[in-house]
Amino acid sequence: MQFDFHNLKTEFLPRRNDIILCRNVMIYFDEAEQKRLVEKFWHCLNPAGYLFVGHAESLFGLSQKFRMVHENNGTAYQRNEGPYVSRPPEDRGGELRALFFESANELLQSLNEAGLELEARPADEEVIRRVRRAVHTLKGDSAACGFHKLSELAHELEDALTPQIAHARGADFAELVLTAADSFGAMLTAYQRKAEPPAVEALHAMIRKLLDGPASRRVRARRRFNCPRNLPGRNTNSS
Repeated sequence: MQFDFHNLKTEFLPRRNDIILCRNVMIYFDEAEQKRLVEKFWHCLNPAGYLFVGHAESLFGLSQKFRMVHENNGTAYQRNEGPYVSRPPEDRGGELRALFFESANELLQSLNEAGLELEARPADEEVIRRVRRAVHTLKGDSAACGFHKLSELAHELEDALTPQIAHARGADFAELVLTAADSFGAMLTAYQRKAEPPAVEALHAMIRKLLDGPASRRVRARRRFNCPRNLPGRNTNSS
């Protein structure tokens, strides 16, 4: 096995690969760059090789040279060798949302498990990091699918997911995570039914309560204290 750095935009990549994993990278490229990169991947794969992309990514509308395959609840794209057939571009959004709902349910399960762990160990920073990663992924993936209310709620929740608040408000912090999992689940169900998502006011209130607490205020005060004071154009003289 060999490890190396490669520039996806400018370099020729190694050929004759059985598998290429490129997860959550193409979402940062524009469509023209995505198409160019997928074409490069096709040439770098062996016949019938597999390309793995992120849950919120799709090749529909980008290339006719791959076909989607499902195996053991997983999804990948396999290099086509025969006549290229692709779904219409309008199918791409539906496929993207289907992948999102699949991955979002896994994230909610992770949040529920983390909430139960935090009830026993509210100061466990590894569990807190796991919660933050799940919420951050949910925020980005839901925004990519156009589910903006869910994305905005996840963004609001991120501000309360700090070790300082967890240490100070252990039981309340664990309850916040469990309530967030339930609220996100209700919103996902509404989106799947193409209905208006619920307001989840209880979760908003819990977030505000924790952010208004002394632990959160100390964090904000430290940030202000540590801000650079001698910035260009700033008057630091006192009178």
